[in-house]
Amino acid sequence: MTLPPYDIVEALARCAQEPIHTPGAIQPHGGLLAFDARTRVVTQASDNIESFVGLPHHAVIGGLVTAWMSTADADHLERALDARSEDVPALLSIGSGPRPLLGQLQREGDVAILELEHASGDAGTELHANAANALRRLASSEQLQALAETTAQEVRRLTHFDRVVIYRFADDGSGEVIAESCATALAPYLGLRFPESDIPRQARELYLRGWIRAIPDARYVPSALVPTLRPDTQAPLDLTRTSLRSISPMHLVYLATMGVQASLSASLIVDGRLWGLISCGHRVPCPLPPALRATCETIARMVSSQIAALEARELRRRHRLNAPSMALLDEAMRTSEASALEGVLSASEPLLRLVRAAGAAVIVDGEVTTLGSCPAVDEVREIAEWVSRHVDVRGHWSTAASSLVDGRWAAHAAVASSILAMALPKPLDATLLWFRPELVRSVHWGGKPPLAEPHADAVALGPARSFAVWSETVRGQGEAWDEADLEAAAGLRRLAIEIDLGRQVRRHKAAVQARDDLVAVVSHDLRTPMSIVAMQATIIQRVVAADPTESSNRLRASAETIQRAADRMSSLLRDLLDLAKIEAGRFEVAATVQSALHIVYDACNLLSTIALAKGIALLPDQAADASIRVDPERVFQVLANLIGNAVKFSLPGTTVRVGGARIDGDYQFHVMDEGVGISAEQQARIFDRYWQAKQSDVAGAGLGLYIAKGIVEAHGGTLRVESLVGRGTSFLFTVPLA
Repeated sequence: MTLPPYDIVEALARCAQEPIHTPGAIQPHGGLLAFDARTRVVTQASDNIESFVGLPHHAVIGGLVTAWMSTADADHLERALDARSEDVPALLSIGSGPRPLLGQLQREGDVAILELEHASGDAGTELHANAANALRRLASSEQLQALAETTAQEVRRLTHFDRVVIYRFADDGSGEVIAESCATALAPYLGLRFPESDIPRQARELYLRGWIRAIPDARYVPSALVPTLRPDTQAPLDLTRTSLRSISPMHLVYLATMGVQASLSASLIVDGRLWGLISCGHRVPCPLPPALRATCETIARMVSSQIAALEARELRRRHRLNAPSMALLDEAMRTSEASALEGVLSASEPLLRLVRAAGAAVIVDGEVTTLGSCPAVDEVREIAEWVSRHVDVRGHWSTAASSLVDGRWAAHAAVASSILAMALPKPLDATLLWFRPELVRSVHWGGKPPLAEPHADAVALGPARSFAVWSETVRGQGEAWDEADLEAAAGLRRLAIEIDLGRQVRRHKAAVQARDDLVAVVSHDLRTPMSIVAMQATIIQRVVAADPTESSNRLRASAETIQRAADRMSSLLRDLLDLAKIEAGRFEVAATVQSALHIVYDACNLLSTIALAKGIALLPDQAADASIRVDPERVFQVLANLIGNAVKFSLPGTTVRVGGARIDGDYQFHVMDEGVGISAEQQARIFDRYWQAKQSDVAGAGLGLYIAKGIVEAHGGTLRVESLVGRGTSFLFTVPLA
């Protein structure tokens, strides 16, 4: 029947959504029992199960899965259930039933599935010998192409199929036949490419989860599951890993179009990705007994390992070839006076040779420098801006068909069809782009791209009507970047980051040293003159104290102002020196055994004057005595800062309390006020360097609490704050007991 074409996009989308893992039926050369893995009660059975267990499906469902088995077979099943994992099926030999059976047992969550097939009386010895010879020949393959060709030959020798091909997937989802062994009467498929829609996404997922898919007779009538849905969930039974799963009707039509009535496919899985398939086809139905399928699976697993080993060897070879280029780029980046990435511009040949590119561009802060064959500068900048938003977590992005990414880029396809990008992490704005030109080539397809065809109940994708060779000229695409190219780009990026970070560390160390030197100068060279200023101010105050004249009063007021400024400057110098020591990790305390109670009373006595000046009471508060190991001057510095802040933010007539007690093996001091309190937002930043309370109308450097925290931590303690706005604030810090 000839059907008119319709929207191919919609058809492909519907095809990709077909639930091929839950067909609700199996191929009739076997039978299936699904049962509760805990109770062993059968919940579903194929409608042909009587041919395998001697009981109709309605007699089996609801009973124990072992009801029809001998005691020995039931024990064997129980041991398999207890021992098996959900990833690897268990194989069973069952003598019960009308004929000897071979079983495959697996679990899908809380459901166990037992597939049954009649034992075929295979010539096991001959199969084993042939398989052993095949494995030896495969193991001797030293090149990927030779491995593919040998695999096709050996699998055909084992299966006696008319055609065996090795099918490799491309990055765009299409596949190409890279090796073939077939009967002379058949038209060859070698070198043909097939579209992604031939093996849609969900089919690839099944190939990743199960190594083998066998169809002994593509003209079969499916055996339905009874009931169709799982009784417990009312959902279809997942048959992903079963060998008997019924095949999509679309694929069966596809096989008929190819003239195939029996097929066997084995997955080639490399590093967790579906690398390709061993695909076998036969023009007449062909039994595919479990032993043969298991042998083909073994071969597929071994070939997958061989492919991984060959790819790893090729990657190592490319690494060795790239080593001289990488060394030259490393030297160029390290000797560059600009950023590391800009340094590669002085090593243009190694930069291009590293990934076999025809051109490259470095973009730093919007400034573009190009090497070799590149698009115009404005176009390069546009590409870099786009790439900066689309790089992956490793800072990379690549394409072999830039015009398909953005239609505007088609204009420069001749020089930049393939683009490989490497971006340095933010806040740096630096990107390196490599370019490869358009590679015009002919692609030979196994038939024209499939047409979409309407069916009675839904839109579905029509299978290919013919596999006659259909050729097209492909433009706008360049040579794809392989794993070695991507790893080379990643290696260069790591080097650039390492070099730039090293420079930043050296600059930071130099800045820290310069700061320390400045602080040392300030501390040594300014403290002495500031002391002289303060001393002279004191002398002036004493001299004019006895003179009541107006000029003497003005002089005395000026001297007092100078005295306060000198004291403030001395305090600031001390704070800056402490800050430098804390940030450099060189802050030390001279700890001795002290009485906690004496420290509390000394602080209250010495600082009570500043509290009384504002009408605030400064009182000891339930201070328990204990011997503590502290630097008394530094602890007094902490208490002085905390008490000064409490007084500053308290209202006249309130009380500030200072106390302490043993807490969890330490001694905890506290300073509590009844002031304005601190909001949660400010509490999060209160110990930051240079932080100042918003309510403060008193100028300061904002270092007090930061230094106090550093002093406490130098003692091995912690400093924290508790506060409620309008209710007051408590600062609490711990020091070690003696």
